Amino acid sequence: MPLFTSPRPGSVQRGSVRRGLVAAVVCAASVSVAGCTIGEVERDDANAPNPSTSAQPDGKPKSRGPQPTTGASTPEKPQEEQHGELGYNGATAIAVAGMDGAGETTVAPWSTAKVPVAIAALRKDPSVHGAMTQAIQNSDNAAAETLWSSLGTPEQAAEATSAVIREGGSSARVESQEVRPGFSSFGQSDWSLSAQADFASHLRCIEGAEPVVSAMSNVGNGGGYGLGTIPGAIFKGGWGPDNAGAYGLRQFGLIPRSDGAGSGYVAVAIAVESPDGSYESGQAELTAAAEFLRSKVDSLPKAAC
Repeated sequence: MPLFTSPRPGSVQRGSVRRGLVAAVVCAASVSVAGCTIGEVERDDANAPNPSTSAQPDGKPKSRGPQPTTGASTPEKPQEEQHGELGYNGATAIAVAGMDGAGETTVAPWSTAKVPVAIAALRKDPSVHGAMTQAIQNSDNAAAETLWSSLGTPEQAAEATSAVIREGGSSARVESQEVRPGFSSFGQSDWSLSAQADFASHLRCIEGAEPVVSAMSNVGNGGGYGLGTIPGAIFKGGWGPDNAGAYGLRQFGLIPRSDGAGSGYVAVAIAVESPDGSYESGQAELTAAAEFLRSKVDSLPKAAC
């Protein structure tokens, strides 16, 4: 499945994004970056179109604030500029389920990992439904920790979450131990964009996923940009700082085909290393990518479910 991205010389992320592409897939354009700014991560007012630079940490309920990250994926060699019929020139990396190719990003999954955690927790104990709603709709970190803890030991929680991901036709290394003080372990898991898009493709067929899918259809915190600008999108986002304090943002989910609800969805995963390090620039890039996907949606493969 293709990864559409644009290399950025001098990027504050220090990492790079790799794409495996077939002939029908994507171009990239270089975007230079400025110095980075940092607030906190995963804020409560992130559904606003133009939020401030302060953000609620995407980790434990009472974070110490941004800490250097280990990164969820191993940085790859810088990609060469390529051109294809989709012709996307933005900074955002894009993976679409059902298309040949693969790709990874150095941006951690952050709160997007709450989706399989929530499904696993509901299976074990339906009484955590309220915590699930808060964790998915509002990206509430305390609620997500409640879900994670309900699954047993960290190792048991990681295995239960991994099982859900496998059922979704995907694979990931779910982190059971805290690798970054002040942030959740599962938010620092290794889950590539291509694998996450595959998970989105099968999401609605996963046993017990219905309440989580419903919550993903009504995202509040983090819902005013990117995939959240597409009517009818089912998605979850996450964001956090890299080791230089620059924001990385991710979203994944299902976007409806424009030729009618009965035509199904397209499963996607997108990520961006903010061009200038700010949360706002990252939001703008994801929104541009969402607009691009929306314009192409009827030409993209349908999700499995």
